[in-house]
Amino acid sequence: MQPVWSNSANGCVMPIGGNSDIVIVQNPGSQSSYLDSRMSLKISGTSSGQLQLKWSATGLPAKLSISAAGVISGQITAPPSVYHVIVKASDSTGAFGWARFNWTVTADVGKIITNQASGTCLNDQHRVVTPGNPLIMFSCVGGSAEMFTYPTNAGELTVLGQCLTDPTDANPGGAGTPQVIEPCNVGAANQQWLHNSQNEYVLEQNFLCLTDQGGSTVNGVPVVIEPCTGATDQQWSGP
Repeated sequence: MQPVWSNSANGCVMPIGGNSDIVIVQNPGSQSSYLDSRMSLKISGTSSGQLQLKWSATGLPAKLSISAAGVISGQITAPPSVYHVIVKASDSTGAFGWARFNWTVTADVGKIITNQASGTCLNDQHRVVTPGNPLIMFSCVGGSAEMFTYPTNAGELTVLGQCLTDPTDANPGGAGTPQVIEPCNVGAANQQWLHNSQNEYVLEQNFLCLTDQGGSTVNGVPVVIEPCTGATDQQWSGP
């Protein structure tokens, strides 16, 4: 018996017998992640008999694995390359389905951004790329969580392929709002920063300054935006 292609699954399914169960795995499409980033990707699948699915995967970048619930997660340590992944789900009848997709691992680039008052670095907490993950201050270690790029002035501050963002729904006016990472939205005013001659990062949306409050040297202190005062806790090195 041969597997058959399913347009709805964008992958292959294996029916067993004339009235057997059919398992469908939804193809998540091509994926791209930065080296050293932590991530989580849920693969969706269905059994026509509503039976529990057992998941497996081959070809994943190193240190990623798939759970019993079909969630691929981990911290990517694989060398930059294109990885050819097959995700398979099966049920107790022996029926199974699978999906193939490519996973591209990209080398991170950038430079650390140091606060003049504290001497600590802007950091994407735990190297997580989940939207809404907080930006913090941390002892400068030079890892990927501290590698920021800044392609234009004014422009986006990016880390692990995500943009430093003032979440617009957090607080009208933005003052005091902890900053987060979000997927980059080209030209969005809440992701556009001007690195000016005073070495401040000024947000185009509301003209507030990126701030390490009080120049705190405590690891994990949230990074916020505040009215620009020229204080050293608003002065940064950086790209």
